[in-house]
Amino acid sequence: MLNQSEQKSTCLLTGASGFIGGHIYSLCPPGIHILPVCGNHRVPDGIQMDLTLESQLISELDRVKPGIIIHTAANSNLDSCEQDPRESFRINVAVPEILARWCDEHDTRLIHFSSDMVFDGTSGMYSESDTVAPLSVYGEQKAESEIIVLEKCSNAVVIRCALVYGRSSMTGLGSSFSMWIEERLYSGKKVPLFVDQYRTPIWVNNLAGLVWELALNRFGGVLHLGGANRINRYDFGQELCNALNLNETLLIPSSMDDHGASARRPRDVSLDTALAQQTLHTPIKSTTESLAQWN
Repeated sequence: MLNQSEQKSTCLLTGASGFIGGHIYSLCPPGIHILPVCGNHRVPDGIQMDLTLESQLISELDRVKPGIIIHTAANSNLDSCEQDPRESFRINVAVPEILARWCDEHDTRLIHFSSDMVFDGTSGMYSESDTVAPLSVYGEQKAESEIIVLEKCSNAVVIRCALVYGRSSMTGLGSSFSMWIEERLYSGKKVPLFVDQYRTPIWVNNLAGLVWELALNRFGGVLHLGGANRINRYDFGQELCNALNLNETLLIPSSMDDHGASARRPRDVSLDTALAQQTLHTPIKSTTESLAQWN
């Protein structure tokens, strides 16, 4: 049983075995006692549990009484959510509501991950005050979870996270689109990349630093965490090749119109991160700055 001081400095991290969660776990700052929660894959000292089992989740929360919860766990596969919305609802909407209610009752800070997919992509460079209009089930579920979290928990932050890139951590088992590009290039395979979808991708190490700063301050509400520049996937691939001295001729320009998928994808969900830059001290890096740190 943790004492009161330990509880305040204890952070429960869901999705700790995922790509983003693994980096947040690995980059935990000194003085924080982190409790990683994972589903199918254990991490060192991790708690393995099914978050969608409400009684089990609340029992565990009551046992450890964390002062902070960082909730990264989700079904973020757009096509999977489109094909089975009832199942994805359980983790994408129902679990955030359980966490929000518990956090509000116990004065616990909640950091909830949402997505740039809550926007329809018709304008780009979206600010926190812009109206959401998701095109996919995943986007709809994330938008619904935002409303619930902010209504149910007075000490909550909703992070609208942009496309995340980087290499896997020691504990995270997930992957990123940049890892997929690297693997194909190193194998000498062609890499088709969209020229007509724009994002503000963020390096996962940069994101983890921003999340920890946010977890330990008093900001509340919605915050956009993306990188410092708007870019399409093909141009990102070129920057990656330049930074790692890889074969740029393997990059193949492609269009979203040629991508057969269940879920609709928005064309420009680039995020305006001015509020984050004003609120947080951790610098928000561009793709060029981030890729320069890989070697």
